Amino acid sequence: MFYINLPIVVIALIGGYFFIRDSRDEHPRKVDIVGSLLSIAGLFALVYGIIEAGQTSWTEDRVLYSFAAAAVMLTAFAVSEWRSSEPMLPLRFFWNMSFTGANMALTMISFSMFGIMFFMSQFFQTVQGYTALQAGVRLLPMAGMSFIAAVMSAKIAQRVGTKVAVGTGILIAASGLFYLWGIAEVDTSYGMIVTGMCIISLGMGLTMSPATNSIMGSLPVDKAGIGSAMNDTTRLLGGALGVAVLGTIMNNIYIAKIDDTLGAALSPLPQLLEAARSSIQGAHFAAQQMQSINPTLASMIVDSSNQAFVSGMARGIVIAGIIMAVASLVTFVILPMRVRPAKEEEKATGVPGSAKGP
Repeated sequence: MFYINLPIVVIALIGGYFFIRDSRDEHPRKVDIVGSLLSIAGLFALVYGIIEAGQTSWTEDRVLYSFAAAAVMLTAFAVSEWRSSEPMLPLRFFWNMSFTGANMALTMISFSMFGIMFFMSQFFQTVQGYTALQAGVRLLPMAGMSFIAAVMSAKIAQRVGTKVAVGTGILIAASGLFYLWGIAEVDTSYGMIVTGMCIISLGMGLTMSPATNSIMGSLPVDKAGIGSAMNDTTRLLGGALGVAVLGTIMNNIYIAKIDDTLGAALSPLPQLLEAARSSIQGAHFAAQQMQSINPTLASMIVDSSNQAFVSGMARGIVIAGIIMAVASLVTFVILPMRVRPAKEEEKATGVPGSAKGP
């Protein structure tokens, strides 16, 4: 799994050497240690709190403490960056809507993509019984459609504008999510599922390239490193939050359904009930243990856990669709039609793009 990446890295290094234009900050800043530590700690606390909420409840003490710590540290990070003469992330860049709107779009797209991959990999392998390889092959059309759309996205953005390309891409992805929500059943055919996945990946492909271009084009060339870092950070943050938030929603529904359908039947066997509540994989393992003792109960555990997982997955998918639809509307409102370079933004806002400090 790791070795297969090496030839891809070699190609990227060769292509980068020949085709990427050099950029250098003539006045490099010192490492912002305080900002780095605050951002890491704040994001860790936020994601930890969301994940723990899915295991316990949103009002659990450690969940509330985690969210409080995240709020304090992320606020401190913003204050630190605003006051620092050499910030890791100059907050003035967020005055440029080409920068802010595109980062928001990439965050939401990654939120959706990682959340759906989290659901579908388990759905194919555990609910529908495919091997890991078979499940991976069934996800390939999603990557292929995203690649095709990304190739077309540059010309589309040139013709209709960045705002329309990015906003429409997010809206298409949202429609794919609503489609998957409508067909989500234990025995839904692969053809119906792959149709929804391709709609989602079409929207993703149309969004990512113009959004990335908007981020990089909105900054001075000597700040390309900041743009690249934000481009990656928003994707990773969106992905982490997508898995955490949608996974938490799915897990809460799953546990509630398991308690309703299996709580009474497995109450004399608390260890098996706890295994079934822990995850769908745990439920299937519990069923294997019961197969030789009580085949009827084993079949009931499998059927109930599969239905509980699909119910939770459907809830997560529709919430992701709603979030994406709202993100599309916000993108249409705040993202400029064309990428606004730093110099143009200075004229529009009066905020200097090259001065030190915030």
